[in-house]
Amino acid sequence: MKTLLIVDAQKDFMPGGSLAIPDGDHIVPFINKIIPDYDLVVWTKDWHPANHCSFKDNGGIWPEHCVQMTKGSELHTELCVKSGEFVVTKGRNPKFDSYSAFKDDGGHPTGLSGLLYGKGIKEIDVCGLAFEYCVKFSAIDAIKDGLKVNVLFKGCRGMNKRDVNHALIDMNAEGITVRLDE
Repeated sequence: MKTLLIVDAQKDFMPGGSLAIPDGDHIVPFINKIIPDYDLVVWTKDWHPANHCSFKDNGGIWPEHCVQMTKGSELHTELCVKSGEFVVTKGRNPKFDSYSAFKDDGGHPTGLSGLLYGKGIKEIDVCGLAFEYCVKFSAIDAIKDGLKVNVLFKGCRGMNKRDVNHALIDMNAEGITVRLDE
């Protein structure tokens, strides 16, 4: 079953959002174009409580973003999200950050592994935001879960070129295939 994991394509990570990634909205047409090629599409969303540890006001490094039930936590309005597709939320525990779609920094699972294994998935394609954070850590945890992972670079954007380059090196070292042409 051909599977696509779309990481955090939310309004707060798009231009005008509270933690905007440069050209983050440029992934939308690419994602909409490839969705029909997949049997299973899984979306992830940062889903933080207002008192989340990652926020600057709470001692973290990030501005407040993707707070549960806010406009910023919504997926980009132009994305072709279909009824019945799975949405996995992450970053719900106020005590732990959560870059990975599979588990938070405290090791608490999101349920994504169980979903994929329950459907017999052995390989996933990954795209989304931000390349050097949530995409990278989701891909690494997928590899650790025994999945074959392909990151579709055209469907990703990062915060800065230096960190994107380091993420490419890290992913390569983990055995993740980054498809630069897809």
